[in-house]
Amino acid sequence: MDGRVTPPPVHHVLRPHHIDLIAMLLLIFKEFELQKTLPKDFLLYMYRVLLMETSEVIEHRSHQHMMAMVKIAPSADTPVVQGLVGALENVPNQLRAFDQLTNFFLSTPSIFVEKSDDQPAVLRRTSLFGYFVRRCFVSFVKLSFYGVLQLQKDYHAWVAGSNKAGYGPVEKDPLTADIWLFRTSSDLKSWARPEPFEAWEKGHATGDDIIGPENLRRYFEQHFHEHNDSGVRQHALLHLVRMHYVRKEYPAASKLLREAIAVARTSGDRITLQHCISMLHRLPSLNETPVLNEIQPDLHPLEVLFDVTKLLDPQYGQPLTLCFEKLTEAIALHNQCGNAKHAMPRDAEICAHNAMQAVVWQTLGCYDLASVEESFVLSITRAGKDDSNRLNTLINRSYRERVILRGFGTAIASRHMAWHFIGRIPPVGGGCLAYISAEDESSVSRDFPFIFVFTQPSSSSFVSKEYFFDESSTPLPSISMDLYEMMNARRRGQAVAAIQPLLQALWQAEFQGRFPLYRLGIILLADVGLEFGMSNHSQQLILGIMPQVGSITTEMEHRAFANHTLARCMIASSDESSKTSSNMFMHDTEISAGAGLRDALPCLLMAEADYMSLSMLEATSEVQGLLVVVYHNLGMKAEEEGAFERYTQSTRLAQTFEENPADPEATRVWDTVTEIGKSRVAITCMSIVTPLSHCRQLTELIPIGERPLRLDMDGPPPQEEDFSSLQISDRLNHKNWKARVSGYESLIKTFQTTASDSDPAFKPYVNNPDLLKKIATDSNAVAQEKGVECLVALIKFAGETAAKTRETVVPALVDKCLGSARAGTKNQAIELILQYVEVENSATGVVADIIPGLSAKQPKAVTGSVFALKEVVR
Repeated sequence: MDGRVTPPPVHHVLRPHHIDLIAMLLLIFKEFELQKTLPKDFLLYMYRVLLMETSEVIEHRSHQHMMAMVKIAPSADTPVVQGLVGALENVPNQLRAFDQLTNFFLSTPSIFVEKSDDQPAVLRRTSLFGYFVRRCFVSFVKLSFYGVLQLQKDYHAWVAGSNKAGYGPVEKDPLTADIWLFRTSSDLKSWARPEPFEAWEKGHATGDDIIGPENLRRYFEQHFHEHNDSGVRQHALLHLVRMHYVRKEYPAASKLLREAIAVARTSGDRITLQHCISMLHRLPSLNETPVLNEIQPDLHPLEVLFDVTKLLDPQYGQPLTLCFEKLTEAIALHNQCGNAKHAMPRDAEICAHNAMQAVVWQTLGCYDLASVEESFVLSITRAGKDDSNRLNTLINRSYRERVILRGFGTAIASRHMAWHFIGRIPPVGGGCLAYISAEDESSVSRDFPFIFVFTQPSSSSFVSKEYFFDESSTPLPSISMDLYEMMNARRRGQAVAAIQPLLQALWQAEFQGRFPLYRLGIILLADVGLEFGMSNHSQQLILGIMPQVGSITTEMEHRAFANHTLARCMIASSDESSKTSSNMFMHDTEISAGAGLRDALPCLLMAEADYMSLSMLEATSEVQGLLVVVYHNLGMKAEEEGAFERYTQSTRLAQTFEENPADPEATRVWDTVTEIGKSRVAITCMSIVTPLSHCRQLTELIPIGERPLRLDMDGPPPQEEDFSSLQISDRLNHKNWKARVSGYESLIKTFQTTASDSDPAFKPYVNNPDLLKKIATDSNAVAQEKGVECLVALIKFAGETAAKTRETVVPALVDKCLGSARAGTKNQAIELILQYVEVENSATGVVADIIPGLSAKQPKAVTGSVFALKEVVR
């Protein structure tokens, strides 16, 4: 076997907390358990605590923390448990002398050594606890006299509260290492340790360019095996490449990446080589066509999805059909990787291709399909977690609902859901609106509508051309740049110069399958056609796309623009037909012109309603002005006066906004936020610098208008009411939510200290399902969370006797808890559902109670129900 793939010998060092764990194992399994007097719930609790500590999957706890955990265990107030706690607290006093510590460890073999065939060992040698005790015993036997004295000294310092005593690095110098009497091969050489890599991750997360790479170098320069070449240098280079890539330092990443590829090929590391090649394809390229990954056995599916992002970039000019081909490859590769690794994929990997499909469908203009894919992602992923798929999905949905479909209320709710991620994940871009400023709008000619171009930012950096008409040198993507040049020429009255870029944008949009931009281009083409007197042809262009634009679920602003342009085409067509008619048919000509005006009325009214709902005042006033003219020519005086009144209001309101560019409502909101921030900072600084009793003197030095809070309150602060004197039943029905919380907390302690699942303490609640339903549906959010936690304790300790309450409690959880805005309430509800599955030993009834939640009216309840079903299946 190659020594580079053989794990190094494990070096075990006795630490102070090992003594406490061995004492617990000896007392529980040897002294007390032989008498069969320890409560079962206490034993189960201690099993869980010892499993976590001996497996060393978490950082060890302090002596005080360990004692506190034992004291709060279930049935901790029973005499036998109190005796065990007293014995544990007396362990440090019994290990004061050198011979006492030696005798303590020499007594440990009695717990894992078999006395005879008829008397098996208390702990099997191959069990986790038996292996832990045997390992500590062997490590103690290897210690010299000085090593035992040092261990005793470190143990008492650790008991006194020192966190560093006994946990420093162990030097393995053969000349100075005098703590061992017997040395093994692992005691002669220092092997690789994970601490430098932990320091590297910390430096990488904090952006420290010195500590991070230096600790990464220290980690990979350690002794991993006996060979001269470590064989892991390519891993260090790959980590550095990823650091530079995240920081967008592409030249440095490219230089290191080529070196990493050469090292990976030399060492024969196929998997790392594939990762390096994938990273090389991620770097920006100057080629006209994107560099895509070829499907390989070791290729990660997410790299194929990154190829989809390249194909979505308009600068490459690739049709969106290639994106669906790559999505199919990514799904197939994801399934193949799952079968090959024989491991459950992460939620992020499961939902990644669905999130990408939502983006592709949205780019294609199929918003309903995009919404379906987004709903799947949001139902699978957890809220509040650092999942980039969920964050990007929420951003895209809020962008579409606010900017494209203009559903402001839904979009704001979606953005509130995305707020959990702010500060946790770097910004990845979002929905923005490129629009014509008020100054530009006022300079546009009357016959040209005020067009809003829907676009997401082309990059994470600010590009002014996406928002304003200026002379910035920063380019836009090809289609957006063509539309920008067309609109810029059109607003200056250069209709001829607008034709070429518009036709180029139309061809690219149709070829790439970007149908929202294609529909917008057709409308703009019809608008330009009116400049050249091609009203009939322009009308046919608009009518050809009206079935797509006229739907309620599509872009509202495009619909308004299309209706406005169509109305102008109808009016212009009727004028042309009237001019070509003979004077002898003057009556027929008037009928034709009037019919054209009447046909334009529904389009103008719909455009006015859409623009008003979008609060586009300039466009609204232009449509209303045209309505006034149409009503006047049709002789509809009452309607003309109403349209003129609306036109006057829109014009006056637009002028008000021009004179006051700051939104008063937004100003008030931010002023309030600023004052709150000032108050909190001032009070925090004063409380840190000086005691609270001196804050009044400091506050008097602040001007009255700038004082953050009034600190000179007379008398002491009011004391909160104590509800512990009330009966639990009174507290549960109290009007004050704090009293109900007090009752729930008392019940939790009562349930935890019960002796068995048939304890009389459970009977008043197991036989009263309506009370449990009332607890689960508490009107106060804080009390509801504590109430569900109380129900978890009830089902957990009552066992099968509480299973009959499931039919009443679980539907209440689905209705009121799974869709709660508090993460703690949802987590406790999921835990309660899983407890019911455990006590019933079946998930049939629980699943039947959750399924109605899938048809709930609230999306959060549906999402919570789907997640609950997923956890039950898991």
